[in-house]
Order: sequence, then C-alpha cells, then structure tokens
Amino acid sequence: AVSAYWLLLGMPLVYLFYHQVMHLSADIALVTMIKQAVNGITNALLARLIYIGYSLYSRQALVTLREMLHNAFVLAVLAPMLFLLAYDSGKDLKNAQELARVNLGQESERLGAQLDIWVRSRAAVVSALADTAARTSAAAMQPRLDQARASDPNFLRMGLLDANARTAAYSPLRDDSGKSNLGVDFSDRPYLPRLQQNLRPMLSEVVPSRLDRSAAPITVMLAPVLSGGRYQGAIAGVLNLAQLSEIIRTDVAPDDILHTLIDRNGNVILSSRSGQTVGRPYVRGPGELTPLDDKVSQWMPELPYTRHLYDRWRQSTYISETAVGDLAEWRLVLEQPIAPIQRMLSQSATQRLAMLLGMLMLAVLVAELFSRRIAANIEALREITRDLPSRLAAGSSVSWPRSSVIETDMLVAHLRAMAGSLTEEFERTRRLNASLEERVQERTRALEKLNRDFGTLLDNTTEVLFFKDADMRMLFCSQSMARSVGRQSWRDLIGKSTPEIFDADEARTIDAEDQRLLATGQPLLDQVRQRINGQGEARWISSSKWPILDSQGQVVGLFGIHRDITQSKQAQDELLIAATAFESQEGIFVTDARQVILRVNRAFSEITGYSAAEAIGTRPDTLLASGQQNDAFTQEVWRSATLSGSWHGELWVRRKDGETHPQWLTLTPVKNAEGVVVNHVGTLVDITERKAAEDEIKSLAFYDPLTQLPNRRLLLDRLQQAVAARARSGIEGALLFIDLDHFKNINDARGHAVGDRLLQLVAQRLQALFRAEDTVARIGGDEFVVLIPELALQAGDGARLAMRVAEKVRDELRRSIEIEGRSYRCGASIGVTLIDKTGQTTSDLLREADTAMYRAK
Repeated sequence: AVSAYWLLLGMPLVYLFYHQVMHLSADIALVTMIKQAVNGITNALLARLIYIGYSLYSRQALVTLREMLHNAFVLAVLAPMLFLLAYDSGKDLKNAQELARVNLGQESERLGAQLDIWVRSRAAVVSALADTAARTSAAAMQPRLDQARASDPNFLRMGLLDANARTAAYSPLRDDSGKSNLGVDFSDRPYLPRLQQNLRPMLSEVVPSRLDRSAAPITVMLAPVLSGGRYQGAIAGVLNLAQLSEIIRTDVAPDDILHTLIDRNGNVILSSRSGQTVGRPYVRGPGELTPLDDKVSQWMPELPYTRHLYDRWRQSTYISETAVGDLAEWRLVLEQPIAPIQRMLSQSATQRLAMLLGMLMLAVLVAELFSRRIAANIEALREITRDLPSRLAAGSSVSWPRSSVIETDMLVAHLRAMAGSLTEEFERTRRLNASLEERVQERTRALEKLNRDFGTLLDNTTEVLFFKDADMRMLFCSQSMARSVGRQSWRDLIGKSTPEIFDADEARTIDAEDQRLLATGQPLLDQVRQRINGQGEARWISSSKWPILDSQGQVVGLFGIHRDITQSKQAQDELLIAATAFESQEGIFVTDARQVILRVNRAFSEITGYSAAEAIGTRPDTLLASGQQNDAFTQEVWRSATLSGSWHGELWVRRKDGETHPQWLTLTPVKNAEGVVVNHVGTLVDITERKAAEDEIKSLAFYDPLTQLPNRRLLLDRLQQAVAARARSGIEGALLFIDLDHFKNINDARGHAVGDRLLQLVAQRLQALFRAEDTVARIGGDEFVVLIPELALQAGDGARLAMRVAEKVRDELRRSIEIEGRSYRCGASIGVTLIDKTGQTTSDLLREADTAMYRAK
C-alpha cells in the first residue's frame, strides 16, 4: 500500500512541490522525489518492523506470519542496498569536492605563475626605459617610448615623468581630441609616493584615466629613473587590461572557473564574474567564507529561509587567491562554482536512487508473492480451525491441506489428531447430555416441590425471614415480616428497597448494616435495636444477617432473621436491676421456704467472712448464731416476718473468725401467686462502727475546750502508748506534772476572763517549749501535764535531762505575762517522774508525778 501510494501519488506531488513551489532545478527535484519515496517506504517498513518486534516481545498485540515474512524479506534486500547507496554517495561527494579543491589550487598556482611572468616582462620593459632615461634627455626618449609601445601590445600608453611628476615625453604625443600629452601633472597619483619610497618597479592600483576622461579606469607599470641612486622621475606604462583579460581567459583550463584580478585596495582590475565593476571594490555579497585548507576556501551565500539548502549549496563556490607582483600589489581570485559538481552528483544520485527504488519495488513484489505462498497453508488452517468444533459436533467432514514444509505438515497432523479426539469427545458428550437432561428434569421436579414447600414455610413460619440481592432489594421474605411492617402479603415486598419498606431513620440504619455486610462479607449477629411495628407498638428486635456467596466466593446477597425480643429484653432489664440491687453494699441472703440459704451476695461474704459456697445450704440462724439471742427470739423473727410481711431490727451475729458484731437485719418473705411463702430475702447492715461512734461520743472528749490542749483521756492514751514503746525500745521517758502558783489569787482578783486568758498563754508557752512528738495536756484547773516519751537513750540519763527540762519550764513560766496592758507573774511547781521501768502503769505514773509536784510545791 505504501509503495503504491508513492508511485501513484507521493512522487508526483513531491516533484511538483520542490520544482514548482520551492523553485529547485529539475535534476534536484528529481533526486529529492526519488529520495523521499525511498525514505517513505523505508520508514513505513521500519515502523512496521518495530511494531512487530514490540508485539512479539510484549505479547499484547497480534501480527500475521505473512506480514512478518514480507517485511523481513524486504528489509533483507533494502538494508544492504541503502548501506551501499549511502557509502557510494558519500564517497562520490567527498571525491568530487576533493578533486575540485585540488584542481582549483593547481590552477591558481599555474595561472599565478603565468601572471607573474607577464608582470615581470612588463616590468623589464619599463625598467630598461628607466635606465635609458637616466642617461639621455627627454627629447631622446620620445622615439624610444613610441618604439616600445608599438612593439608591445600590452601597453596602451607610455610616458616619462620628471621629478615633479609632469610628462616630459609621452607616447602618443596627443590624445584622441588632439590635445598634447606633454606637461600633464600626475603628482596627485597615490602610487608615486610608494614608488619614490621603494625605488623599484611596481604595479599601481586601479585609477581613473587622466588623459582620457571617458576611458575605463587604468593600471600602470612603473619603474623609477635613478641618477646616483636618487629619484629623478619615472617611466609609466599604462597596461592593456583587455589584452591581460584575454590572456587569463585563454590560460584558465576549466571553462567554468571565474577569475578576478584586484589591486592592493581591493578594487577590481578585471573580472569574469558577473556583478563586478572595474575600479570598484570586489564584492561577493552576504555569506560565510570557510577555509578548507591553506589554499582553498568555500564561500556559502546567504539566502532567504524559504529557499532550499540545495540552492545555497549550488550557489556556493570554492575560492583560491594568489598574490601577483614583486610587492604583491595585485591578487588573483579564482572561483570554482559548485553547481557543475552538484549537477554531476545529482545525476549519479538519481541513477542510484532510481535503481534502488526499482529494486525496492521488485523486492516488495517478490516478498508479497513469497510470503503469501508460505503463509497459504497457515491461512487454510486458520479457516479450518475457526469453526472446527462446531463442524465436528455437526458430523461434517474436514479437508486438511498438505504442505512440503515440515513444521506445517506436522502441525496439520497434530490438528487432525486433535480433531479425531474432539469427535470422540463430542460423541461422549452427546451421550452425557442425554443423561443430564433426564437428571435435570428430575431436579426440576424436585425444585418445584421445594419451591412449594418453601412458599408454605414463608406463609406459615412465625420467624421473620428475608433474603436480599446485592442491590439490597428484597428477593423474598416470610409472612411474619410482612405483618411486622403492616403489609398484607410477603409478595408485596418483593423487589422493594429498604426505604420503601421501613421509615427513613430505620431504613438508614438497616442499609448501613447491609452495606457493611456486603462490603466485608462478614456476618452481623444479634444486632439489637428498637422499632415501631405496623400497629404502632415499640418493640425490641434482634437481627442476625449472613452473606450469600456464589461459586467464586463473591457476595451476591444476604440472608437475615429478625426476632422480637421485647419480653426477654424487659425480663433482662428487670434481672439487671435485680442483679445490681443484689450486689449492693448491704449483705443479702435468699432462703427457700425451709429457711435454707440459696444465694448470698458479695457484701454478705465481706460482713460475715463466709464465702457463698460455705453459706449456701445452711440456715442463717445457725450459721450466724452469736449466743446473745435464744431460739425463741429467732423463731419469733421468722414468724413475725411471715405474718406482717417483713421484720427489721438489731441483733448480734458471729463472724467466721468468731467475733461478734451488731447487725441491722431486714427479713422479707416472697410469696407465689397462691400466697404461699416460697422464699425469704434478708439484708444485713453492719452497724458496728455506728455503735462504736455512739459510745465514743458518750464517753470521750479528747481536747480541753479552753486551751485546745489534749485532755486527760487523750493524755492517758498517749501515756499508755509511751509505756508500751518503752517496753519495746528501752528508751527512757519523763512525765512532768505542773501546777501554777498564785493562779487562784489572780483568778479571784482579776476575774475568770483574765484567768482563762492566763491559762491560754501558759498553754502556748508550754507548747512552744516542746517537740511535736511530746504531749502538753491540761487535766483540770491550773494543772498541766507534759509527756516526753523519748528523753534519754542511755539508762541513767533520764533524771538529769528531766530536771534540766523542768528548770527550763519553770524559767519560762516565771517571765511576766501581758494581759490587757498589765503584767502578771505566776510561777509553777513541777513534779517529775521517769518512765524507766517495766510494768509501770499510767495511773502509777500520774500518781508519782502528782506526789512529786506536791512535794515541790
């Protein structure tokens, strides 16, 4: 298809575009056309081969065997041809360019040598005339100038200039208008100062003609006239540039080489190159000059971007420059246009590309025939195997192809063997199908019966059953469910969604559960919620749902059961309340009608010390008997509870450890519907602490209300502890009994307010004197007692330290006390006793201290 496109459409379009639109020459357009055609076919071939390679590697696409063979054959032919074409073309281009550069360099050297000979010859003529002019007069030089000009056609005019640059002799004597050429002033000529400086023959630059204003610019061969080594004038010969141009033109071997002779200022002397004017600067135009070697450079002109690269290359030239003259006054520029080389290469490339295109077309044709022939049997097998199973199943015969290719022939044999096996399998399958049809009919009848039975189940079961599909729409459900949602028949719910069956809030809850089950595949068991049934009653529902899986284990629906657990929920709540109450902080026991314990709570075990296992099976009046209540009292308690409905009162019970404690008992009988007592419930409240608190309030007041010091009872308690500590540690203590002197006089004289204030201040001073672990107590009136439990670590030091403390106390109490602006003094009598012996009692110690105080007073 690609080849046909390029032959019929692509190549003509390419030629027209490059020749008519891009304005390329016909040969270049032809080469481009053939090259584009070869490139297009080659690129299509490579793209298809890449696709085939990717398909074979990735196995994500299919390609035909015929296409692979076709493309491989064309590539095998095309690849070496393209390589040879590229190699030969590159070699031809390199050789042509190298040959052109070598020829141009050689031609430049040869022509430069010829010009040098010509220049030397003209220089010899003017030099000889200059030597003669140095020895003769100007008049004698006139015939010599005429003879020299007549004998050498390369000179247009010749003249003798004196030291002031005026013509002293000139040939011809008159110009075309008949005016004399003698006495003309040439002092403004730019070359004369250089001649006077160099004093040797030289060529001038291009200058306008002085004697013939209408003539073209001229160049002059000059030789200085010297006398004694000094400049006396010059011989000037105006060169015949036409004669020189003809010499150069006839000496240049290739006709297509362009020559240009320029002076030292870069102005054109003569040129065969178009666009150059004699006497004007030598101009190539915009472009780029690239040196290729030490003799030859390449000039590439600048062209508009719309012009093809071929045009720029065709208009480029190889350039060689050679100096002319002893002082290199002139330069010879030779230019070899590349256009002729391009035409030669284009012809060669056109021939090669045409041959390549022809071979490519032939390869495509041969590859097509060859691939079709090889793949014919594969195509036949493809057609045969396309519907082979159906044909074998129908009993049709198969015509198998024959091939001389070993692999294809083996493939046909294997397929024939497989067809035979399939025929046998189809026969076996037909027999199996007949058996299966009979079994299907039996199963169908069984399923119909099962459907009838299932419908009967759904109509009559009291359970709420339902089945839903993956879209959470009802497949079928029991009649009980229809009644629970206020519908007449369960068939009314088939195909309904959850919002169409339940109210919005309940539907959202049910849909959330169903979506979670369908997403995770995990059953939801015993989901309890409250709902309003079709009769407007609030009912508690327990819902369990399971996923329905297909043969691949995918969730395709769900099955669920709803149970009305309202009564059990209520009973459960009541039991929870009862259990919570039973496990209260009060001890509770339950007995049967025979007063045998059936159950106790944890508080009962904490109060009595008996575990539930130890208490169950016993009677409470036996288990807890303390001996403080007799049997008659116990029987009266049971009887009173039965007759009056309950009994409560205080009694003593014995714990498991043998201790007795007061308890508050409440005993209540439980009767059945007939009024017969079937159980007793008893509660025990431990009132030990309450009774102890009451006794404590009655019998104890630990602190003196006036001074806030410990009173006698607290003192005795701490004294008892100090005695016990002495027995354990052996550390001696002391007890100081303090009685204020003259307190009664102050109290009587100044009143009880002053007396009370005095006692308070004394108490404060005493507290300030002792440690926190010591006890300062007021036991009545003006009597104070100080208990020092740990006074002396070493035995025998107690008396000495106690006396020191007592003296310190007496000194402190001797100081005056300020009360309401007046000072009062009251001393103290102190009795001391030591806590230093085993067996001492609190009463003994107080008595000893009191006796010592009276002795001190």
